Amino acid sequence: MTQRSRSLTLLPSILLALCLFQPQMPAWAGQPADPVANADAKPRVEAIAAVQEIAKKDERELTYLNVVLAACRIYEPNLDPIKIGKKVDEIAQRAKEDAAKATTGSAKIAAVNKVIYEEFGFGPDKSAAKSQISGEGALDASLLNRVLERKVGICLGLSTIYLVVAERAGLPVYAVHAPGHIFCRYDDGKEKFNIECTAGGKTLTDAMVCRVTGATPAARSNPNSPYFRAVGKKGVLSDQLNNLAYDLASRKEGPAPFTMQQLADLIDLAVKLEPNCHDVLDSAALIHFKNGEAVRALAICDQAVALSKEFGTKQEVSDEYEKRHKEYEEAAKVKQPAAK
Repeated sequence: MTQRSRSLTLLPSILLALCLFQPQMPAWAGQPADPVANADAKPRVEAIAAVQEIAKKDERELTYLNVVLAACRIYEPNLDPIKIGKKVDEIAQRAKEDAAKATTGSAKIAAVNKVIYEEFGFGPDKSAAKSQISGEGALDASLLNRVLERKVGICLGLSTIYLVVAERAGLPVYAVHAPGHIFCRYDDGKEKFNIECTAGGKTLTDAMVCRVTGATPAARSNPNSPYFRAVGKKGVLSDQLNNLAYDLASRKEGPAPFTMQQLADLIDLAVKLEPNCHDVLDSAALIHFKNGEAVRALAICDQAVALSKEFGTKQEVSDEYEKRHKEYEEAAKVKQPAAK
């Protein structure tokens, strides 16, 4: 695989600023009006229950579209999945038509890239590109329905678009994680290469992604690593739940209309689906801490720190993990005073 047209010096601003997983510090001051605020509690509870049922299903019964729509409906229970499906099909049909004219995998993906990024105009969210720390607009840039409307997203949002379009077009594309990042990979058994969805679908080698995400050699070689290998539909569901729960938990004015316990339940499910992703564990630690469970938060943070040292991450992320660990440790001491 070769890098086609973007110099390596530009990659950090693409890959790191448009990271999917959780923001590294709370932001979200002054939220815009959201449909979720006006949704009844019952549909929201039902949407959460639906996601929990999806997580129990066999991977072969699932589609990328179904799992990401289920995550969207937690935030917007009254979302019309048929309308969203039609939008996806419109893009996928064009991609399928153009890809069918190509004879190689790279040519097929070049055709898909042209449809998604040029014809339909999708691209990276410039507001999110200011920093690796996600802030206001994170859900607008990651949830499928919002990205379809706005045509911009962070890596989770743009990778989600790519996955659902490729799936409906019948192309062998799946998701791949790196620390704090998600991208796609084409593999038809003959050709195999990465697709960087925040860079117009350009091909990046695993080594390039490692350099800009801080991943260690173990992230690629350790069989227990969740990184640089195929991510199934449940893994993508975990990504969406992680992003959603962390974002809501970090809002300055609180998670309403959700409860912190609901967010704790969602992030616990995300951890169950991706137990070795330190990004997800960090979210879980923060949410349980905010839910008044300092001892549990500390134990989870211990896991996140250990995995981040094994599989790597950017230094600023590692520093944030350590900072939070100290905060949880102090709170846990208050919860569990030393025995006399």
